Parts: sequence; C-alpha cells; structure tokens
Amino acid sequence: MYTQCPNCKTAYKITIAELRTAQGFVSCGQCHQLFNAVSTLSEHAHGDPHSEPHESAPSDTADATNCGPSNPHIEHPFFDTPLVSLRKAVATDAIDQKASRHTQNRATSPEPPPAIEEIPSTLQTEQSEIPDSQEWEEKEARENDERLLNTRFTATQPPLFSAPADTFRYAAGATAPAPTNSRNRRKWLTALWSLLIVIMLFVLVGQFAYYRRAQLANYDELRPWLESLCNTFNCEIPLRKALSKIVLVDRRISPHATEEGVLSIRGALINEAHFNQPYPILELNLSGFGNKFKSRRRFLPSEYLSKNVDLKVGMPPNVPIHIELEVVYPSNKILNYKFEFY
Repeated sequence: MYTQCPNCKTAYKITIAELRTAQGFVSCGQCHQLFNAVSTLSEHAHGDPHSEPHESAPSDTADATNCGPSNPHIEHPFFDTPLVSLRKAVATDAIDQKASRHTQNRATSPEPPPAIEEIPSTLQTEQSEIPDSQEWEEKEARENDERLLNTRFTATQPPLFSAPADTFRYAAGATAPAPTNSRNRRKWLTALWSLLIVIMLFVLVGQFAYYRRAQLANYDELRPWLESLCNTFNCEIPLRKALSKIVLVDRRISPHATEEGVLSIRGALINEAHFNQPYPILELNLSGFGNKFKSRRRFLPSEYLSKNVDLKVGMPPNVPIHIELEVVYPSNKILNYKFEFY
C-alpha cells in the first residue's frame, strides 16, 4: 500500500497495521506536513515504473531509481523516505516544534540536495518479518481497503473487551473478601421492621381498647375480647350501660312523717336488659304551674340505695330495686315532678 503527501507530492510505502497505529494521519518527512494517508491510499505507488506515471510526480523519478542503493530493503527515495510519524498520531504542538527547528537549520546552513535516507532499523526489521506470501497480504489489503476508507479514525481506541469493575478491583495474587449475604440481610431487615410495625399496631390497639373499654364494653361482639384482655393484664371492665332499659315504677311522693317541709319519695327501679348494668345517677326535677322550673337535684347510687347493696355487681335483670329519697319542699306551688337517669 502507498500514500502520497498532498503538499510536496512525496510518496511513502505504508502497511495496514501502521495506518491503524497512526489513526490514519502521518507526517511527511520532507515538508513535515500532517496529512490524511487514507485519502491518498492506493495499491500502486504514484509514479511507479510498473504502473502508469502520476501526472504530479517529478520527472527525474526514473533517474533517481537507477542511482539508488543495491540494498533490497532500501528503495527509491521518492517512495521510501523515512516515515517520521508513521506509528503515532502527531500532535499539533510537535508539528510546530519540528517546523521551527527546520526553519532554523535552513537559515544557518544551506539545504543539502535530496539524498537517499536510510530506513529506520525498526522499519527494516518489520519489513524483514513480512511473510513471503505477498498474495495473502494483497488480498487482505483489498478486503480492508473499503472499510478503511469509510472508517473515521478517532483519538481513542475502543476497548478490546469490557468486564465488570469488580474484575479489576483486587491486585494480582490478592484474596478477595468473602461475598456478603446482602440480599439475605435485606430480607431479615424487612422481616424485622414488619414485625416491629405489627407489634406497634397491637400496642396502639391495646391502648385504645384500655382507655375506651367502658364504651367498647357496650358491644356484645367486643366484650368477650375485652374480658380476656383484662384477665391477662389484670384490669377491670365496667358494667355495660343501657339507660333506656331502666324504668321507675311504684312512685310515691308524700310529706315526711316527722320532718316538716320535707318530701319523701319512694319507688322501685327495674332493669329490663338481659345483663347487669351499673346503677344510674337519679335526677329529680320539680316544676310548678305551666311546667315552670322550680328545683333540681341529682342523687348518687349511694344516696338512694341501702347500704347492703353491692354497687360493683350492678342492677340484676328484672329485679325491683327499692329507692327512698328525702328532699326539702321548696314552695307550696310545686305541682309536677320528673325523674331522669344519667
């Protein structure tokens, strides 16, 4: 494969491997011009005697060929000028430095006539290692020619392979730590937090049931649960309360037998519910003509019941409980009285 400098028309012999290494850009050894070697790539040298002469090639190509050295590795200087930057992409600053040094040398000493330059030893070694089968090389060059011409050379080469970062984390010979069961640990943490949440919910429900047990005990569905809870934690459940099931019967109001200006009130309370319930607070309202309010008083169970009654047991169902009250007669205009339960 051959390429030619577009500036000074100097031709060079180049291989596919060198093109890949230089990323397609080489520096001319004569004019130090950086050019794209792929754009002028061809299978025959420009101006080669075995091919048609290039219209831009110098006229003394044949003479220079005849006066060349007999070394088979050193060819015509027109084609085999040393490849200065054939193995790497030349940066812009390096080109400027070479150009400045070239200018200084030309100013101090006259430019010598073109001469045959020696091919670097590294290039001679590589050329000597080329296999004898040139047909295989030409076939490979033809197959890759189109791909090379359409390939955009970049400054960075892609990696030959990619591997996870963990592959290169440890140095050679180092022992990697044992893998941790992070997934199992996350499962255990999730299960632990779930258990704690369930326990907190039970505690919250228990607190609500404890402080609201008086209201919750009125529901037949919840009372067995509350009783079992209180048996476990040694708490008391208040009696179920249903004031609408309590009635006052056999009411009698009369002046007190011995005390003047005192009224004596007698009656009987009956619990019509099917369960025991606490004794209610009894309120007595006295009113005059036109239901005008005159007097009101509330009586606790300990005030209207006899001392031998157990208040904790409550009112048994359908059992009359006799009561007796004594109130001061407020005036002679009392016409009505009314009892209410709380």
